Amino acid sequence: MSDSREVVVMRVSPEIKELADKLSTEFSTQLVEEHLKAITSVGERAPGSPAEARACDYIKSRLKEYGVPHRVHVAEVYFSYGDKKASVEVVSPQNKSLPAYGGAYSFSTPPEGLEGTMIYAEQGTPETFKKIDAKGKILLENMIGLFLLSPHEQTRWAENVGAKGLVLIGTRLAEMYCIRYDYGNPTRETWGTQPKIPVLVISRENGDYLKSLLGKGDVQVSLKTNVWKGWTRALLPKATIRGRTDPEKFV
Repeated sequence: MSDSREVVVMRVSPEIKELADKLSTEFSTQLVEEHLKAITSVGERAPGSPAEARACDYIKSRLKEYGVPHRVHVAEVYFSYGDKKASVEVVSPQNKSLPAYGGAYSFSTPPEGLEGTMIYAEQGTPETFKKIDAKGKILLENMIGLFLLSPHEQTRWAENVGAKGLVLIGTRLAEMYCIRYDYGNPTRETWGTQPKIPVLVISRENGDYLKSLLGKGDVQVSLKTNVWKGWTRALLPKATIRGRTDPEKFV
C-alpha cells in the first residue's frame, strides 16, 4: 500500500527569518515575570475596583514606554463579589461556627441567617434526589469537579427539588466559584434565571465534620452570607500591533 501523504515545504523569506531570530534573542522571560508580578501584586482585580485601575495604569504605562498604540475600553458589566466572611453555623446538636465562602452570584441570606435542617445529598444528582426528600432542607454536597459536575448544575438541581440552601464541600476553605446559569450581562429573558438559593463552600475538613454529625442524627444549621451583585464598569486595555506585511491579515 503506497503512502499518499504529501510533504509541504514552506519557504521562509530572509526578512521573516531575520525577524524570528531577532525575537528569539530579544524575548526576555525575566521581563515577562516582572510584568506578571507587577500586575498580580495590586490586589484582587475585580471590575470597578481600585486594584483593577492600578493594573490598567501599569499596562498603559508599559505600552506607552514600548511605543505601542493603545486605548482603554470601558464596559458596563453585571458583576458579583463572593462573600469571604460567610459562615455555616451549627445550631444543633452542637454549637459551632464554620468559615465558608459565599459563591458569587448566589443568593444572600437575611442578616440573622437562614436556618433549617441539613441533610447529606452526596453529589446532588437527580439519582440521589430519588432517594431523599430535599424539599425545604439545606443540602450538604460533595463538589466533584468542574468537568464532571459544575457548582451551578448542582445549584440548579437543588433548586428544582425545593432545597432552601446548598453547602458544597470544596478542596480548600475559599473556592472562588461563580454560581450562575448564564454568562455575560443578563437580558430581559435571562434576568429571572439567576440562582435563588444561597450557596456556600466549606473546607473538606469541615465537610467531614458535618457528615459525621449527620451520621449520628438530625442537624440544624444556619447559613449566613451577604453576596454583592450589581452593575459596575470594567476597564479593558487594548493594544494594536500592526503587521509589517499585509497588516490587515497578519501581525
